Amino acid sequence: MIVVTLKSASCDHASQPPSLERVVVGRVAFTSVAAQAFVAGLNQFFEQQGLSPSKAMASGATFQ
Repeated sequence: MIVVTLKSASCDHASQPPSLERVVVGRVAFTSVAAQAFVAGLNQFFEQQGLSPSKAMASGATFQ
């Protein structure tokens, strides 16, 4: 089972100084086969948009 956690930044303007916190907005659980299909589809989408995560990783880029 592979779990992907989706986060968003949330700013509390009521506190001084305003604080920025990470808030979990969703979680998706995949089987290993479904995770592989998801990554392949996501890479295909990025390549259609003119981006190549595979080439970026091969050149030493890191992602967070």
